[in-house]
Amino acid sequence: MKSAHIEEFDGLRAIAVFAVLVSHFMGKAVGYFPAGGLGVQLFFVLSGFLITRILIGSINRIRKNNSTIKEELITFYIRRTLRIFPVYYLLIFTTAVAGIDVIRDYFWWYALYMTNFLVFELGHFPRLAGVFWSLAVEEQFYLLWPAAVLLVPRRFLMPLIVALLACALVFRGALSSLPRITYNTLLPANLDALIGGALLAVLHLKGTNRNQIALILSGLAAVGSLLIAYDYLGADPLPIITSQVKFGMAAISLLTVHVAAAWSGAAFLAGLRIAPLRYLGKISYGIYLYHLFVGYGLEKMGLALDSVSEFFVKAAATVLVASVSWFAFESPINNLKRRYPYRRHPEPVGATS
Repeated sequence: MKSAHIEEFDGLRAIAVFAVLVSHFMGKAVGYFPAGGLGVQLFFVLSGFLITRILIGSINRIRKNNSTIKEELITFYIRRTLRIFPVYYLLIFTTAVAGIDVIRDYFWWYALYMTNFLVFELGHFPRLAGVFWSLAVEEQFYLLWPAAVLLVPRRFLMPLIVALLACALVFRGALSSLPRITYNTLLPANLDALIGGALLAVLHLKGTNRNQIALILSGLAAVGSLLIAYDYLGADPLPIITSQVKFGMAAISLLTVHVAAAWSGAAFLAGLRIAPLRYLGKISYGIYLYHLFVGYGLEKMGLALDSVSEFFVKAAATVLVASVSWFAFESPINNLKRRYPYRRHPEPVGATS
């Protein structure tokens, strides 16, 4: 039996977070190409896949009378809290106390994981903290999805997944006449990636043929690539079409995650398993949290370089800060999860043949 941990996912996290860095530190060089958007959607697919895999393991334990819904939810939320909350709240408290006005002025929006609603309210991303919108989306997903998976009868899980995938398309289409930022940071607009990752986990655990999944996802990714190209190059884009760009990003991300999971350990994926990339994936959460603040600090110190040089300096400084944060703060707290293991029944394996 393969390990439940898929090493290639660490490499994908590294790629995802560096796509975000490229978007924010080399904005002029990449223009309107959605490197950061692709990176965020890849994170969402990984989250949907891994969280759903954990939750299906919870269902199996409950069915075997090894646990209860209450115990599984408590364990799930304790483990999520230990990984996500401490460094996030350390960052927003520290920066608010330091007098960074955009954090201080909207502190409670960030503290309550409502940055995506703040973006909706403002009509733009708040300086430095704009990236928190995706963390808000994930937390809202974590709040709702575990209860849905554990409480909905198993026979209704797939219909629920299909309905939520359709909801994302309908939601964006219905609001397509509005500026995209009005709706793109809200949870329903990002369900293709999150729930798509959940669907992928279900299919893997059912033993669905990996080649068939890859073929279907390849077709969707091809359509998605055309959507992204149309949005990027279109001289006169149609809002009803460009509103579905996130579908394209999600489809590409789903194909990527499926290949990494279904062919985990294969020689052609060795690049995703190299130690430096896996390390960057391990600290990717810190990199994502800190990068705009690190860039801001360097600019205050007088950094003025061309975009390529600026990228490498800011990226290196961000990795350094994230590394210190990981070893000094995040890892010791994350290790406390050992005190809150899931019950006896082992978590399911994500890769299938």
